[in-house]
Amino acid sequence: MLDEDFLFEVFGPFGRVRLKRMFGGRAIYLDGLVVALEIGEVVYLKADAVTEDAFRDEGLDQFVYEAKGRVVRLPYWRCPEAAFDDAEALRPWIERARGASLRAEAAKAAKGPPKPRGPAKRPKSKTTPGSGQPTA
Repeated sequence: MLDEDFLFEVFGPFGRVRLKRMFGGRAIYLDGLVVALEIGEVVYLKADAVTEDAFRDEGLDQFVYEAKGRVVRLPYWRCPEAAFDDAEALRPWIERARGASLRAEAAKAAKGPPKPRGPAKRPKSKTTPGSGQPTA
């Protein structure tokens, strides 16, 4: 894993940084939003349909892993290495990641709380055999 001090130094100019263990690496939060993952000493920034092309155009790789015999692609793309050398070079990438995270949060909020699975079950009242009257 990358040194925590390095991650705080790189992401610190863009907001309040918090790190949380995730996927065998760490999630990187800025001001409460997940904007990046650090896995295997590689930083992947959050992306979405609005921002993916910028990552593709730079020839950057998407975070992909295999689970249960299938390939899983997460909406995180490798951060350009050169961007770590200069906060101003990193700024547009962080803003893309922040925008993707904000859009993902807005989409979740628009869906509302998770709906229960299947029909709601009502408890059956017990009756005394033959009487049709509820038991106490």
